[in-house]
Amino acid sequence: MTAPQFIGATAEQLDEILALAKMSFPTLQYELLIGILATFSYVMRSLQDAKTSIKRFRNMLFGASTESARNLAKMTSATSEPPSAEGMPPGDDTPPSTSEAQSDPKVKPFSRPRRPGHGRNGAAKYSNSPVITISVSGLKSGDPCPNCKVGKVYESPPKTIVKVVGQPPLTATVYKLQHLRCRLCDATVTAPLPEGTSSSKYDPSCASMLAILRYGSGVPFYRLEGLQGSLNVPLPDSTQWQIVLDAVPAPAAVFAELISQAAQGDVLHCDDTPAKILSDIAARKKIEAAGQIPEAKAINTSCILSHLPQGNKVVLFFTGHPHAGTNLSNVLALRASELEPPIQMSDALASNFVGELVRIFAKCMTHSRRNFVDVIDHFPQECGYVIDIFGTIYANDAQARDQKMSPAERLLYHQAHSAKPMHEFNLWMNAQLDQHPMLSI
Repeated sequence: MTAPQFIGATAEQLDEILALAKMSFPTLQYELLIGILATFSYVMRSLQDAKTSIKRFRNMLFGASTESARNLAKMTSATSEPPSAEGMPPGDDTPPSTSEAQSDPKVKPFSRPRRPGHGRNGAAKYSNSPVITISVSGLKSGDPCPNCKVGKVYESPPKTIVKVVGQPPLTATVYKLQHLRCRLCDATVTAPLPEGTSSSKYDPSCASMLAILRYGSGVPFYRLEGLQGSLNVPLPDSTQWQIVLDAVPAPAAVFAELISQAAQGDVLHCDDTPAKILSDIAARKKIEAAGQIPEAKAINTSCILSHLPQGNKVVLFFTGHPHAGTNLSNVLALRASELEPPIQMSDALASNFVGELVRIFAKCMTHSRRNFVDVIDHFPQECGYVIDIFGTIYANDAQARDQKMSPAERLLYHQAHSAKPMHEFNLWMNAQLDQHPMLSI
């Protein structure tokens, strides 16, 4: 059996068919036709949603490799021209176009820098490593050349060699301090430890390294115990736990100060990712087993990135039931009252916009663009136009960054070069919502 040709139809076209059928079909057959068309439309939409969901799941597992406009254009017939002039509001006969050259004699042409290669790490990468300078024995600048005996040698850039050695995560030093005792009065005199050496057996840096390995890299304490023991620096897991526990007040105070500093930022980004905390899950199950409804089920890790006026950045992480918007509101509660409202950058999730504090909301364009990328197989022409609009804005922003413009200069540059295509894009989107020209089965 030959497969039928797929034909798309808008909602208006379906309404016209039903209007004609109503005049010629009996009531029973007319109602059957309505049900058949509604069922077919529902099935086609479900299939499209299923394909989109499968595509998102595949990208989540293996990563999205086709989000660039160049790759999308290869896969589809996406075009940078708007789909049609039908979608424009009345009174606007010219379809929007973003292909016009935007030139500014004061701004240099933008050229994206080449991506760095994957060669060896240079000596500059080892910024915390000690540097040992070795001189040539018996020879200095201005001395005769030992080879030709005529010329003179002078200073040149040193030849740099990096040597890497292995060692336990925690190393130990054994100090044997001279201990003198008076035979008459029995008084003792002991040599002091070198200046800067901690009097405690475990230096404060041990707590930092153990916390990073355990909670940053996920290495259990018992594995560290085995590793340290095999390298002859024994460190029982119970001792590791006690070292970290004793050091908790210090990072807690630092974290509180970081929260206070982050509240003073000009721009704050926030987002959520799911997390599993076994104690919270057990507490929720206990409440549900008692026949009660828990106040919150979701467990999230919220990340808040704050850009400080001095140019520094503060990154905060909160894990628990509250969403990013709630955590951000708690942070901004510490903001100085004399400061201007900050800019909040996030996706359009409703839970990101809670609280009564005044903020300037800036929603992520990348999240919006990705939704069009997900359905470009179904609407290649329309989505291609949208992606081209985003490409224009991204190119303008890259130009501003390449020219190292200040935030105020970037704003003026976008107002001059991005306002027109965004206004045209707004008109086009409103036309889609009002006229539904893309609505098809």
